[in-house]
Amino acid sequence: TTLERRDFERDQPGFSGWNRNNDEMVPFWQRAHRYCDLGAYQYDARALGPDDPQFWQLTDDRTIEPVVLRQSPPTRFGEKYSASLADSRTIHAWLWTNAVTVSTMPGAERETVETRTLDGTERRFQARAVVMAAGAIESTRLVLWSNAKNATQAGSAGTLLGRCYMDHLAGGIGTLHFDRHMPDQVQWTPIDTFADEGVPLHFGLHVKEDVQRDLGLTNIIFHALPIADSREKRLRRKRSRDAVDSLANLVKWTIGREMSARFRPADAYCEMTMNADDFVVDTVDRVLGPKGAKQALIRFEAEERPGRTNGVDLHPAERDALGVPRPILTWKPSDDDLEAVRLSALQLGRAFGEMEIGRLELDTKENMPFRDVVTAWHQLGTMRMATSPTAGVTDQNCKVYGAGELYVAGGATFPTGGRANPTLTIVALAIRLGDHLKGRMLG
Repeated sequence: TTLERRDFERDQPGFSGWNRNNDEMVPFWQRAHRYCDLGAYQYDARALGPDDPQFWQLTDDRTIEPVVLRQSPPTRFGEKYSASLADSRTIHAWLWTNAVTVSTMPGAERETVETRTLDGTERRFQARAVVMAAGAIESTRLVLWSNAKNATQAGSAGTLLGRCYMDHLAGGIGTLHFDRHMPDQVQWTPIDTFADEGVPLHFGLHVKEDVQRDLGLTNIIFHALPIADSREKRLRRKRSRDAVDSLANLVKWTIGREMSARFRPADAYCEMTMNADDFVVDTVDRVLGPKGAKQALIRFEAEERPGRTNGVDLHPAERDALGVPRPILTWKPSDDDLEAVRLSALQLGRAFGEMEIGRLELDTKENMPFRDVVTAWHQLGTMRMATSPTAGVTDQNCKVYGAGELYVAGGATFPTGGRANPTLTIVALAIRLGDHLKGRMLG
């Protein structure tokens, strides 16, 4: 899923935003779609969804609008592109060879990467440019340690190296009690119900841009997950889905489709036969039983504002097996971010009520306002890009300020996180960085 125009156009209090715009990123998102097997570059929810109005809710609300997410298979880059890497005459891949320091001194004729294997073998690689693509925590740790070893201050002019770690908060906001058995709507159908060119689509809801701006809200997406009438029915429905998935995989395997290395025909056959009865009962219940659900769990995935108190530091005493200080991650959602989730949910609840869909009951627990709040495992922000060395760590081309030809590919460069899963934008920025380096080195 792409970031949105609003994510590029607004600054967060005390911090600069993206030093590029949405339109500039579109051609790189389009190219990233091909690498991620996402089909056409199309994110108009109404254009992708069904024509039947009964499948839609809240499309005409003054504060809430539908959004769409395109679901990657997922694409396993190692599996998909390993043969191309092996056949390339210009790419030399070294596995299990761990970078322990990088060049952080400006003006060097060649950039250097020192590596060490777990059995102690040391190697030194040199190149005209070095790109770190190790994730926000590891890339930051590598530069912090290299600065300490080299007595340099690369990326540190604004004391923001390692600061402003961000993630996406995820959890349950509450329960939607429908006024009647609610048939499937696009916002609460299973992920495989709708597709575009074979790419599964997932629909959600979020607060419109002007309302976000007026109320000072972060960017948040909500998903409604229907709750079956009983635990027994929920388990039966899960086993029914397992039977269908196993049968589908067996068919793919039979016609010669490429399967995951984890696929075992015998296991799939057993899964299908053991759950066949549940599939039959569930299908009959769907046809003859009450149509729809009476409740839905409302889950959210929310943007987090950048803040200096969240970040990555080097442990003063502990080192890993390669002799590099272990990282210390400090991360705590702010009260303001949690309050933004609550206020956005209130907008959602109001819309449900006015449309006579149902009543939203928010979770309220002591010291834990929402259900099962966790991280979405998106590492963002510790080497944020900015227009000046004092406002960030990397420039608009993801080059580390104050170093030589040292670059970062990954979510560490994000100044803000938006509400979208970051992988597509990470791939798009990597493509843009590749174009920049080719032009710089070969032009």
